[in-house]
Amino acid sequence: MGRTSGLVEAIAVLSGVKGISFVYFDEKDVVRHRLVAAVVKAYDAYGAAQAPAR
Repeated sequence: MGRTSGLVEAIAVLSGVKGISFVYFDEKDVVRHRLVAAVVKAYDAYGAAQAPAR
C-alpha cells in the first residue's frame, strides 16, 4: 500500500479546473443491489479512515 488512489489524485488535480465537477454518492443512492451498496459504504469508511493521513 502506501500509494494514493488514482481517483483521489484525479480529484485533487482536477478540482480547480473550470467545467469539471464531482458527484459523491453514498449507500442510499444505490438501489439496484445490496452488495453494491455495501461496496459504496466500504469505500466511504475507507476514505474516512484515510482522511487524517492526507
